[in-house]
Formats: sequence, C-alpha cells, structure tokens
Amino acid sequence: MRYAVMAGAVLLLAAPQFAKAEDTPEWKTCTSVANTGAERLAACTKVIDSRTETGRRLAGAYCIRGHELTEKRDLDAALADLNEAIKADATYACAFNNRGRAYGFKGDYDRAIADYDTAIRLQPRASGSYVNRGNAWSEKGDIQRALADYDAALKLSPNSATALYLRGLARQKTGDKAGAAADIAAAKRIDPKIGS
Repeated sequence: MRYAVMAGAVLLLAAPQFAKAEDTPEWKTCTSVANTGAERLAACTKVIDSRTETGRRLAGAYCIRGHELTEKRDLDAALADLNEAIKADATYACAFNNRGRAYGFKGDYDRAIADYDTAIRLQPRASGSYVNRGNAWSEKGDIQRALADYDAALKLSPNSATALYLRGLARQKTGDKAGAAADIAAAKRIDPKIGS
C-alpha cells in the first residue's frame, strides 16, 4: 500500500514555540528529532502522565505519542491520543494531520481527507498535509486531485523527495511516463532510498 510513504508531521514540535528554560528531560526527549520513536513514545507518556502540561504543549505531547503509535500501527491507541491532542488545542494542525494519517492507515480516506483539510486550513504552508491528502485522494482513485495536492506541496517544498516520488507514481497512473520518470528520478537524487 503506497500510503506507507506518507509524510509525517510529528517532528514539527522541536520548534521554539515549545521550548521553556525549565523543560524537563522527559519533555526534551519527547520533542527531540534526535531521539528514536521508542524514546519519544516513552518520554511523551511520562509528560502526559505527569499532568504538568496544558494547551499546545499537552497537545504536542499527545500528537507526538499519537504519531509514534501510528508508526507502530497501534491505530486505535493513536486515534485516542490524537483526539486528546485536539481536545487540548483544536487549532493545532499537527494533531489533525497525524489523525488523518491514522485514519488513512485504517483505510478511512474520507475522514483522513477531512482532517487534512482542517490541517491545511490551520497551517496552509505545511507541505506534509498536502502530500498526505494527495495520498488519500490517490487511494480513493482521484488521481487529478492527488496530483493537485502533490503540486501544492512542491510549491511549498520544491525539494520534497516524498512529494516528487508520489507525484511520479500518480503520473504513472495517468500514462504520463516521461513526467513520472522525471519525478521519480528527481526524488531519488534527493533521497536515494525512497521507494525502497
């Protein structure tokens, strides 16, 4: 299933908006891109269980843990966490994007698209939500909408190997062999392991 190539949004959380001078080691591990998924999962669980965070930071911990659970394909637990993230901060695009991914892995593409729509409305310059929505459209068989989303993602992030590769796969479905080959080759120049 091609949906496994989806862009994740979880690691946006290393942004300065989350940093505080008194951050605990658990918080730093939860939000760090340098840690493994298992380390983030355990640390975010400690942050959530400590009941010291609220608002966007609590949403961030739930969003990261939900992402890591999605990666493990524990989709029901992931959805529960991502629902909690949205309860904590209904303006947090990451939670909607990651919940869309979980719905996508469950094959519920209509719910996934609705969540990606919300994520894009909340954060229109995040290319990953366009890529993910493009995947959902592709899985539903609407290749033209998928291509439009991959194009939108590439306008925001021209060097996105994921968007280029997936647009190439979508172009193959339309019979555009030359365009498909060019996109896939460009993606592999950026990330030689993509599609492997």
